[in-house]
Amino acid sequence: MEPETETPPRTPTLRPPSPPTADDSTEAGRGGVEDGVCVHLFFLGGCQSDTLREELYDEDDLEDLADLEVLVASAEEMLSSGRPRCELVSFGPRPVLLTAPHCLALLRDGQSPHLVEKHTIEIASGCARFLNGSVLSWSALERRRTELLWRLSKRVNEERGRFDIRDGFLLDPRNRDPNFLATSELQTNAWFQQIRKLSEAWSLKFGIDLELLHVDVHGCQDPPNTPSHLTVGLGAMCFHAIDLGDADAYEDAICFGNAVCRELSQVLAKAQTLRPRAALVRLSAPGPEEENCAPRFSGAWRGGRHTQSQQAIRAGFSHAVQLELSKALRAILATDEVLLSGFASALRAAWVQAKAAKTQRQRRSKRSWQAKT
Repeated sequence: MEPETETPPRTPTLRPPSPPTADDSTEAGRGGVEDGVCVHLFFLGGCQSDTLREELYDEDDLEDLADLEVLVASAEEMLSSGRPRCELVSFGPRPVLLTAPHCLALLRDGQSPHLVEKHTIEIASGCARFLNGSVLSWSALERRRTELLWRLSKRVNEERGRFDIRDGFLLDPRNRDPNFLATSELQTNAWFQQIRKLSEAWSLKFGIDLELLHVDVHGCQDPPNTPSHLTVGLGAMCFHAIDLGDADAYEDAICFGNAVCRELSQVLAKAQTLRPRAALVRLSAPGPEEENCAPRFSGAWRGGRHTQSQQAIRAGFSHAVQLELSKALRAILATDEVLLSGFASALRAAWVQAKAAKTQRQRRSKRSWQAKT
């Protein structure tokens, strides 16, 4: 192919859509798009595919477009048959759920597209496997489809010389960010439905008093852009306790968070190749006085939005934590099975310690109440 600098200028024949508004995206997420056609699919049907081929004449781009057309057809077939684009995989009976909602790029209402958080699906799946639990993520087909949509939207912008348009404008607005759901869409969202059904199934099988663990895996930048390689977010549990006015539940949440930090710190200290040198683990949890302010990376929203860990608490999980892992740490965990196994074991150990501490607190409270009566 001739160098781009020698390619004669071409008149753009493809105009990107306006970024979807919050109302547009919500409506699309609820299936409110006529005839199953949404914004990004408009570019992939009939003459629009031909137009893309005229603009994307690089051989690799054309191969991506051909692959994408097949994946789009498969995705639409899945939707028409009622199958969700997310998938739940079980590795065993233990009531532990891991989630990786940002293993693909997503549009987010009123904000820039949320970038893919690399290796989060491998880490979540690996931990679920070691813990004999379950993992919820986007399907492999949807991850590949979104990867191609992102790549092609970026290439279209490059070919036009347009750098004022956000990359990712071809992303499917029906893929709602599971970590940024409005209250009004929870009951119809496939991710929340899966979490709730799993909670109900475990409670039915093991009893309603069963303690359930949810771990939401995310990625963040390396230090010093973030204070530590791992942030343990306890916002969901803490805000739930604050909203209920339950001081004991808040104490239980902090106890769990401290146990997670302690156990994971011991494991990550063995990661000798982890760079840059920085704090390994920190806790992000709102204090009782911060009822309207969610600290960064705490794993909680206020004002009508819900993270995965907040959805888990809403669905009946007793323990829910959001883990923000640096890019460097994710790369190591994704390739070191021994370290990942230790990471998973540390999560379970912290959960066991927190449950034991809760039981002891309840016994103390009972004895104190009996002594008073």
